[in-house]
Amino acid sequence: MAILYQHDFTGANGTAVTSLIPTIGAEQFQEFAGGSTLVHDNRAYCSAAVSVVGPPSDVATNDYTVRALWRCVTNTGTQWILGRSATNAYYVAIGPANIVLYRDVGGTSTVLGSAYAWSPAAGADYEVALVMQGTSISVTLGGTTIIGPVTDTNATSGGFGILFESAGSTTTGWHCDRIIVETDEDVLTLRPDATVSNANWTASSTTLHGDTADESDATIISATATDADATVGLTDPSPALNPLTAASVVIRWRGVPILS
Repeated sequence: MAILYQHDFTGANGTAVTSLIPTIGAEQFQEFAGGSTLVHDNRAYCSAAVSVVGPPSDVATNDYTVRALWRCVTNTGTQWILGRSATNAYYVAIGPANIVLYRDVGGTSTVLGSAYAWSPAAGADYEVALVMQGTSISVTLGGTTIIGPVTDTNATSGGFGILFESAGSTTTGWHCDRIIVETDEDVLTLRPDATVSNANWTASSTTLHGDTADESDATIISATATDADATVGLTDPSPALNPLTAASVVIRWRGVPILS
């Protein structure tokens, strides 16, 4: 899995989360709901609700997982993990008695799948993840799937974040220890003068093909010729891409990387 973004909330006690530099990723968190999220013992907590924090830009890919490690200081309040958040969104509500997966379509929320009943213990750590792969949406707890996968098509792209529904303190509520956004896609940018070890490799609509028997095929996510480094979602790259004669080529693929 490739990590696209990671925030460990490392900072002095009382520091606003929005002033911290993420561990991986360029964008700092912003407050989107007027609350206040501070740091205590290198964890994020809500000092004034409602607090929604996350980076301002969308995630570069639509298929990604948001994993948040939470410390149950006291089992009070509800906090959310958000993904593909734009006009619509998916979110996981982590409450004192249940974990629930929702979709939000234009401000109307609907439960997806079945709620997961649990009894978290004060002082314990729990990692909850929102997993979004195409139309398959699921939730994991400690790496084990507890909700889904369910099929839904309403939220297709957008950003991520965490939401604290009610205020806590340095000694109460839930504190977020770490948040990671990861994908099983790999991204390669080849400039016009790039060389690769494979003498010939081609891309069909679904597969990146190596030229020898020991090279595994990998599933194409998108590929495009572009004058910049941005990817723009052309999913049928049919011509041979080596030697390169056009502008740079950006390829996203899922599977065994076959280029060296």
